[in-house]
Amino acid sequence: MSQQDKLKNFVLEQFSDIVDQYSFSTPAIGEEKAMTRIDYLGTNLAIELELDWREFDIYVLIVRLEDGKLPKGYYVSNGKKCRKHFVNIVREQGWSLGNFKISKKIRREENDFKQDLVAHKALLLSHMNELLDTGESLFA
Repeated sequence: MSQQDKLKNFVLEQFSDIVDQYSFSTPAIGEEKAMTRIDYLGTNLAIELELDWREFDIYVLIVRLEDGKLPKGYYVSNGKKCRKHFVNIVREQGWSLGNFKISKKIRREENDFKQDLVAHKALLLSHMNELLDTGESLFA
């Protein structure tokens, strides 16, 4: 099993709470050259994890769904904003970042990736109820 496959499995294990506790769909996984995208669809929002293999980094985005599906555009679809980085939402909403820290190393390793993933997960779960309560108005 490749390192990327091991890390994808780690991600899926870590984020299984989203499916089990918050009724998001089982993950849809999309592969590109240097990136894996994992999407958990909810009623009107999705949680998207981007695993950037070139930079060895992870990004958590919140996506506004269109008719229950992922939008066609990346940041804008049908003239409306459709994706935001979760960390930016936390800042915009004035929610606490708590102890959220990610690695700033230029040369990142597997352990840095895992630590950052766990930090992103903790931040997301700490604000999951607020996120769901706020819903699509995050994109207004």
